[in-house]
Amino acid sequence: MVRLFIFLPLFLASVATILYFLQHGYQGGKLRYDAWIGWLCLPGTLLVGSLPESKFKLLDVIWIPAVINSFIFGCSGLLVQLLRPHEKTSI
Repeated sequence: MVRLFIFLPLFLASVATILYFLQHGYQGGKLRYDAWIGWLCLPGTLLVGSLPESKFKLLDVIWIPAVINSFIFGCSGLLVQLLRPHEKTSI
């Protein structure tokens, strides 16, 4: 279950990357996928504003929030797994 929570944001980031390249960039492309890219990278996009920007817009907009989301979702999945009551089995 923890693996699902870790890889779900990475899958969403790969979809956002496809939209980024279909649009030919972020905020200035020919299509209007900026809102979709923003939604696919939530909640990590809210935390990225406090980090310094790099020269690569793809990292700043998609992949750094994806790593943050993977950490948040992985910790929450681990917390759910640890708090779930385990069945004791005897042989």
